[in-house]
Amino acid sequence: MERLPYRGGRALVGLGGAVALVIADDREGLPPDFALDAASSLGLRVLCTLARQIGGTLSLCERPEGTALRLVIPDRVGQKLN
Repeated sequence: MERLPYRGGRALVGLGGAVALVIADDREGLPPDFALDAASSLGLRVLCTLARQIGGTLSLCERPEGTALRLVIPDRVGQKLN
């Protein structure tokens, strides 16, 4: 394969809108009074911090059993490059 000379520039990857990532399990679920912003586990603290840093949202989803979290990642490609 021929290697092209490096000339600088930017590569863009986008989906054309916000992306929602749902993380779910089928275990016992969370207590009814659970608050994401008061989470003590490292994993939930990392997700809360990530959501805040990227301007996204993290929320609990209604589920008959288990736990589901929805992380919404905003589309910011155009804002960062312009």
